Amino acid sequence: MKTPPSRSRKSKTKFGELPQILQNNRGTAYMNFRGRRFYLGKFGSIEAEQERLRIIAEYDASASVTPVTVRRQPVTVAILVYAFLKWAKTHYVKHGRSTQSAERFGYSAQPLLELYADLPVTEFRPLALKAVRERMIAAGLCRKVVNQRIGFVKQIFKWGVGEEMVPPEIKAALYDVAGLREGETTAVDYPDIESVDMETVEKTLKHCHPVLADMVRIQMYGGMRPQDVCNMRLCDIDRMEDVWEYTPWEHKTEHHGTKGRLKTGKNKVVRWLGPKAQEILEVYLVAKEGTPTAYLFSPSDAMRLIQTEKRWNRKSKVQPSQTDRAKEHPMIKPGEKYKTGSYRNAIKRAAKKAGVEEWSPNRLRHTWATFVEEKYGPEEARIILGHRNVGTTQIYIDGERDRTRAREVARKIG
Repeated sequence: MKTPPSRSRKSKTKFGELPQILQNNRGTAYMNFRGRRFYLGKFGSIEAEQERLRIIAEYDASASVTPVTVRRQPVTVAILVYAFLKWAKTHYVKHGRSTQSAERFGYSAQPLLELYADLPVTEFRPLALKAVRERMIAAGLCRKVVNQRIGFVKQIFKWGVGEEMVPPEIKAALYDVAGLREGETTAVDYPDIESVDMETVEKTLKHCHPVLADMVRIQMYGGMRPQDVCNMRLCDIDRMEDVWEYTPWEHKTEHHGTKGRLKTGKNKVVRWLGPKAQEILEVYLVAKEGTPTAYLFSPSDAMRLIQTEKRWNRKSKVQPSQTDRAKEHPMIKPGEKYKTGSYRNAIKRAAKKAGVEEWSPNRLRHTWATFVEEKYGPEEARIILGHRNVGTTQIYIDGERDRTRAREVARKIG
């Protein structure tokens, strides 16, 4: 049995290398960095490696990765990944905060670090990339996600070429690795996102909190993405006309510019709110009249509503000690806006209670696109969804409608 290193052992970090991960007598990983000891979690785990990179990033140690370092010390995969994630955290920024793109690169780099953290980038060849891909498949990721994450790994090495950390021929060889094709791999294939049946939605809403149910209806009536309904504010809604114009202060594709989209003075896409949506929003607009920049749908407001409802439904008399049992400084406080993840999870929990299939709010946009296209036409559906061209809108149209028409034609001519 291998004896763990003693606690007094010191690691000497050479120029251009990351601090070594050591193990104490309890099997906990740690590293000595800048005169301090940092505990990283379970020794040998990928979490320990990620914690090491995170701590170094917080201390802004990227100055050690320079062209001088490349000439004096071989750059390993771990150094390349760390340097890229450090750059991505400041590059993929929207409205002053990191976007999910930086997180996706981190997820994609996990199996890469598990297998080849200490391998020099000059030795990382296509077979190594395929081994990383097999690790992703073994983890249960579907084919499309595997292809996407392998694409992110390639981008990391492409970035390294521009920083003179990766030889161009290494990047070129990695880009010759073709993606997984449907039916030619053991990776699972999930069906494309389709619309959700309205009967399923109505059954789910019966088990939703009133605030959550209103969010679902507003998202559907406006043909919005989940992000749009979570970010709704009073100051972003123009109520001058009979149909209100909601201009999200941020949206999914704003980094692509606004060419070909419906524009306002803020150069943003517009969501159109008709009478049904206006009727739902009236209560929230009145409540936020004095705070126009506050989010209309707030978890803190929903929690207060739940507590009030429980108090009204209470049958026994309230004891003096139970008049207000709220903690003065709770560790976890309800947020001022819903995140798309918590919004999606709340809908799935309600669907599970209703005994129907679990569905995500992204499918509502497909449902509304199908409804508008059938009733008014593809061009109107494109405008409502805010797409640049009809081809993009067609992706959202429910395939079941086409299958039904195909059956009718085959029944008549076959």
